[in-house]
Amino acid sequence: EALVWDGEARNGARYDPVADLWTPTSRVGAPPARWLHVAVWTGEAMLVWGCDAVGSGGIYHPGHDEWTPTTLDDAPIPRCGATAVWTDKFMIVWGGRSGNDYLNGGGAYRPDDNLWIKVSEENAPAPRDGHTAVWTGDSMIVWGGRDLTQYFNTGGRYDFSNDKWAP
Repeated sequence: EALVWDGEARNGARYDPVADLWTPTSRVGAPPARWLHVAVWTGEAMLVWGCDAVGSGGIYHPGHDEWTPTTLDDAPIPRCGATAVWTDKFMIVWGGRSGNDYLNGGGAYRPDDNLWIKVSEENAPAPRDGHTAVWTGDSMIVWGGRDLTQYFNTGGRYDFSNDKWAP
């Protein structure tokens, strides 16, 4: 199946390609309306986070068609236009924009115990949104994006296990 979530309308659906069938997802307990949020698939659930006034998120469990909230404790500041990757245990959220402020920090969320951990900003790429990020199996690579004055042709590599950035 494929999952889609329209944060602004708070509507989602599951698509079964074998049956060619769309099924609406539950909205009960879903996060508040948002757009330019991030989402990752954990292998068991979809995590949705960001781009709302308080930095909230939700975990959609398709097996039970239900949502549970992510904690706000130690969550990164609310942001839009960030990127997120899934490490097999954590969703790492980085960059984005809060109002007119571009960001070069973030956090790592572990759904198993509903816990946020701060991501280092030391040697991180310049603040930006509209960038892309991928997970290599041991690092997150961030590239491109923009701020108010420029488009970036730069990036960085974040070693999650050591909480360190490199060009």
